[in-house]
Amino acid sequence: LNNKMELSNLKIRDKKLTVRINGYGNQIKTFKIDGKPSDDYILNLTGEGEHLIEIQMANNELKGQVNLQDNLFHLPTPQVQLLPTEIKWDSIKGAVAYEIYKNGSFLLQMTDSTRLTIEKGNNEYCVRAIDARGNVSFFSEPVYQISHNYRTASMKEYARDKNMSITDAPSNMIELSKTRNTNLTWQMNIDSEGEYIVYFDYSNGSGPWNTDNKCAIRTLCVNGVKTAPIIMAQRGTNEWGNIGQTNRLSIPLHQGINHFKISFEPENENMNTEINTALLGKMTILKKN
Repeated sequence: LNNKMELSNLKIRDKKLTVRINGYGNQIKTFKIDGKPSDDYILNLTGEGEHLIEIQMANNELKGQVNLQDNLFHLPTPQVQLLPTEIKWDSIKGAVAYEIYKNGSFLLQMTDSTRLTIEKGNNEYCVRAIDARGNVSFFSEPVYQISHNYRTASMKEYARDKNMSITDAPSNMIELSKTRNTNLTWQMNIDSEGEYIVYFDYSNGSGPWNTDNKCAIRTLCVNGVKTAPIIMAQRGTNEWGNIGQTNRLSIPLHQGINHFKISFEPENENMNTEINTALLGKMTILKKN
């Protein structure tokens, strides 16, 4: 950029600076502060006052090359369906193969089909597409296969306050707020010791899904130990009938009676600090394979 450039009225701490740059290149020929040459190329910011910085570039030629590349676009994200004995997805234009992941680990790559037979179990599957260059799409939204060793429980059964302040709320859910149902306690008889996955149905119509700060957060305590936060993100303004699932929690349980508690703790405050509301439905609990 063989030009003269100037930045004036630059205020840093108690100084006000004018910076002038002449010439081009990536090397400095001269550097002056208030007309006096400086070899350090540094301005001390202690003190106050107005200063003029003059930089003369060396006008040296840059012999590097620009590595031009064609614009590339990743493939569309596969949409996966869970069927009783298989998963399937639509063929993606430009895809030469598909990678299938099971429970977060690579399972196999397929080139000649868009459906896969799956065995019974409690598993999570997702798929991504691969083009001829080896570039991959985003992973599909995971699908969850639940076929054995699971049970559900309605949170409404354990709520002391079953009243609702939300119009047209689903009748099988309870309201959680900073003043309502701040503590839920219950117990369940577990057949065998092991690691279990726990999650809850919920809705949060406090705001849009893509912005705002009204995510509802609660703490799950199991057998007297704080286990993990329960995250209930917004699902759309006034979309209280839009029911989804919370984050999956991996929890060790012992055989026999296990004690559960959902509570609103100080660390559950969100960035809004006033609205921290969600509707809570059934709990699903399933044993890991």
